[in-house]
Order: sequence, then structure tokens, then C-alpha cells
Amino acid sequence: MTLGLLASGVATAGPPTGGALPPQLTMVVAVAGIGEIPIDAVGAAVNVTVTNPARAGYVTVHPCRDPAPVASNLNYLADQTVPNLVISGLDVDGDLCITTNATTDLIVDVAGYVPAGSPIVPLAQPVRFLDTREGRGAPRARIGRGQVVSVPVAGTPGVPADAGTVIFNTTVVTPSSSGFVSVFPCGQPLPATSSVNFTANTIVPNLTIAAVGAGGSVCLYTTSETDLVADVAAYVPAGAAGLTMLPAPQRILDTRIGLGGPAAPVAGDVRSVQVGGASGVPAGASAALVNLTATEGAAPGFAAAFPCGVGVPLVSNLNFGRNQNVANAAVVKLAPDGTMCLTANQAVHAVVDVAGYVTGTAALVPVTPRRLLDTREGVEPACALGARLLRPAESPTPAIELYDLATGASRGRPSGMPAFGFIQSVLPTTDCRVEVSGILGNAGVWVSLDANGALLEQRTQPQLSSWTMRSQFGGLALVTRAVFDAAVVDTRTSATRFVLQEFNAGGGQAGGPGGYLPLGVTSDESLFAFGVILAGSERGVFYVDGDGRLLGVLPIGLGRWPIAMAPDGSMLLLFDSLRSPRSYVVTTLDGEEIASVGEDRFNAELS
Repeated sequence: MTLGLLASGVATAGPPTGGALPPQLTMVVAVAGIGEIPIDAVGAAVNVTVTNPARAGYVTVHPCRDPAPVASNLNYLADQTVPNLVISGLDVDGDLCITTNATTDLIVDVAGYVPAGSPIVPLAQPVRFLDTREGRGAPRARIGRGQVVSVPVAGTPGVPADAGTVIFNTTVVTPSSSGFVSVFPCGQPLPATSSVNFTANTIVPNLTIAAVGAGGSVCLYTTSETDLVADVAAYVPAGAAGLTMLPAPQRILDTRIGLGGPAAPVAGDVRSVQVGGASGVPAGASAALVNLTATEGAAPGFAAAFPCGVGVPLVSNLNFGRNQNVANAAVVKLAPDGTMCLTANQAVHAVVDVAGYVTGTAALVPVTPRRLLDTREGVEPACALGARLLRPAESPTPAIELYDLATGASRGRPSGMPAFGFIQSVLPTTDCRVEVSGILGNAGVWVSLDANGALLEQRTQPQLSSWTMRSQFGGLALVTRAVFDAAVVDTRTSATRFVLQEFNAGGGQAGGPGGYLPLGVTSDESLFAFGVILAGSERGVFYVDGDGRLLGVLPIGLGRWPIAMAPDGSMLLLFDSLRSPRSYVVTTLDGEEIASVGEDRFNAELS
């Protein structure tokens, strides 16, 4: 490994790592069902960072339905580190795809999600509506210094004529000198803020969320001669509630002049910025749509924005060089008092412009930032937190214990966990939480606990066929997310290895909790086993290869429940509820019984 992680941000420059995406490859990133993101989310706000690319290229983020569109979210040169916020639709499996045309490492941090029924409508794929190099949306000519170009966006394929707000990526291409671009609704005054900051002869993208102005157009002003490219990713109908754009962006922090805080660089400290209840943002806002700018950095580094009152997360929003001006949009969850916090690992001046805000949970739901993907070395745990299911002799009712991975010392039983009747899976995550799935009453329940055992979130789905379960097997998590839907996620990279769809088996269907009950995976990761419900409510086991192809089906009868598969793939453990006394049965993978152990003896030996 040739990269060293700088505290909690993006690594220093170097060659691509072994985990880097090669050119012309699309990576699937699981989003829905991870952490705070529900399984029915239709879109996500993610910060995507390219680092250590082998040559110049670009990245496109899109739902995994179709091939990558003719659009880009990040453009980069060799050895650059470039971040950009992306709001993308998710496919039916809750995933998004990232396509690159040059070998590079990728980091993905999630900042929020678009819930089902949201007025924010992600397009099936981004659509290019401006490219001055080709004469698309404007004359085929570079935009001159100090000029404003008006570009029709309402009526673009996928965007209705009455759209009130558009979400698009603006890319500055080879400007003649350093400067900035401001994006604003046509018909409104030019704001005193910037949307994209750039230096000469570079290619710089940034996400823009703007109200649609006169004639269904948005306007772009540039301080330097340049080409401009814009790709629309989503829109909001006029009059929709939940997402509000200010008439013009408002500057709420400038550490160079002491606006909104001390007149001093951010340098390893955490700076609080009041957002809610100021500058046109109501006190009850749940999130702010901001543009973050780093300037006059003392050395290469990164900056992160997050809700005050939580620990500094393992994410970054901005990556900057010495004396660079770098901007990036961000969706930042606000603390209950309306504040957001900002930190940087190197001394740098920070400028924050707020462009809009979110209220309620109908349009866009902010989350505490969380790292989903890091191809350099996987997602590293932020703390050494372990969790285990207690044996019957240790607890007469289903329970878990938290412990320190480094020392093995117990952290005790979590006080915030409900009294499960059955615990299906216990999974420590990479950000100091524990996710527990099980049965509570007649419902499937998923809970998230913090490192001290306090309850962070609880979700209940009355229908067992629609709840989320995760089971950890080595470096893989087998995740069931919806009816007839399961995914195998590589927890070393957070990438989805494959997704299972509904299989027909002798005229029957897969069913049961989440469609598939994770049973195990062989140590060489070539064989996966899932418990299912077959025709007539008979239980069964599906065997799947490492690419998600169905290898075979083992019917096991009505009275047996599949529990686990041995790591060497030699046997299955089943629970037989019809025998008297009830027992646990060990069979081969083709159903031949090897041994039977009474329930009482099994529990005693397990203890």
C-alpha cells in the first residue's frame, strides 16, 4: 500500500492502489439499507472523491439501470484529488453505479437520501443540457470574461416545463485564467457568491442546485474566458414543499474577515457556524445546501462539514492544495440548535455560502456523514468495536454483548436494545455502531446502537417479507433488503458483489424473512447458502455461486428451519421442530442426515 491516510480524510498523492478502478469499469455501490439509509430510498446525496488517477479522465455517477450516460460528475488530471457532491437516483436494488475511464482510486461518503414519494425527482440518468464546445444549449463558442450565458433547462428530456428547481453538475473546462462561475436564476440579480472556483487550464466540476428563472432558464456568469458544460441529474416541481432555494446565496462564514466567526484559519479545530435561524434559513431546518470554499491553505489537506454535537466523522467534503481556491457543494445535516461544524487537518481559510435548506423529511433526509467506499484500503473501522450473541447459559433471553476488539474487554450489554424474541444477525459497522436484526412480537425489527449501547434508530416492518437483515461472514455481509431481493456486500470495500433476484424453484418462489435468510459462505467465497420458502410454504435452501448464479435447491420440509452452513461447505445445520423432543439436525448439502442432537443437549453444549 503506497498511500497514508491523513487522519480522517483523503490520502496524499501517489500511484493508484491495488483496489483502484481500472478504466472503463463500472462499480456498483450499495446505498439503500446501509446505516441510516432505508431500503426504499430512491436517491442519495454522496460526496465522490477521485484520488491518485493514473491519467486525465472523468467519472460518471448514475443509477445502475442503463449504461453510463454521456455526462460527467468529476473531471481530473493525473495525480489529482478531486471531490464533488452528487445527487443521484438509485436503482431498484438501492444501488448506484460509478463509471471511470481512467484507472483511479475512489472514495464515496453519503450525506443524505431522497425518500420514496419525495418531490425531488432523480432522472433515470443525467442529461447534458449545456456544452459550449459543441453548441449544445448555447452558441458553439467560449464564454467571455464577465459574460452571462442564459441556458434553457426546463423542457430538457426528463425535466418538465414547470420545474421549479434543478440539480445539475456544472463543469468549467480549460479557463484562460483563475476565477469563478456564479449560477443563478435568470431574471434575478447576479449574486455576490461563487458556485465553482478554478485556476487556469483546469477542468473543475461542482454540483449546483438552482431555482429555474425566467423562460425556464438558469444563468451562468464567469470571471474568465472558458468553456462550460452542465448535466442535469434531478428536478423539483414548482411549489413543492421540503426543499427551498434562497432568492440568492448568502455568505454565512468567511474566516478571512471574521464573518460568522473568528478571523483566523481553521487549523485542526472544530468551528461552529450558525445556519438555522439566520440568513433566511428557518430555525427548524433539518439541513443546509451550502457551497464550501477552501482558500489560502498552508499545506495540502482536507476539510469536513457535519452537524455539531457528533464526533468528527471519517469523511471529507473538500480536498485542497497549498494556496489553492477549491469549492464543493455539500448537503449538511444541522444540529438541533441549527448549527453545522467545520474542521480541517491543515490551516486553511474557509468560506461558506448557503443556497437553500431542507425542512421536514419528505424531500431530502440528511444523515450524519458516513463513508461507503474507499478503494485504497477498504473502509477502515473508526473504532475497535465488537459485538457477539450471548449463549443460552449467559442469558435466558436473546441478548448481545459489546466488547473491545483490541483487548477483548467487555463493554457490557447495550441498554438501548429492545427485548427481541429472536436475534437473526449482529453486525458491528465501520463507524462505531452495531446493527441488530431480529423478531420483536410479530414484526421484523432492525436497530442501530452506538458504541456505548444507546439506541440510535429503530425500524419496524410488520410484514416480514419487507425488512432488512444483515449477516456477517468474514469480509462479506449477506444483506436481505426486500421481498425476493438479497445482496452480497464486500465489507472490505462496501461494493456490492452481486444481487439476487427472485428464483423459481419447481413452480415455487423464494420467500420468508426478506425473501432470503443468509446461512453462510464458504471460506473461498465460491458458494453461498440462503434459506427460502418454497411452494406450499415448504422450507428450502438455495445454493448460489460467487457470481450470484443459482446452483441448486434443497427442499427440507415444513418442520425444519435452516440455521447455518459450515465454512468448508461440508454440512448444514437445521432445526427440526416436529421431532419429539425437538432437535438440531446436521446434514450434507444434498440433505443426507449426518447427526441429530436434542435441543436441550445442543443448548447445554453451546453454553
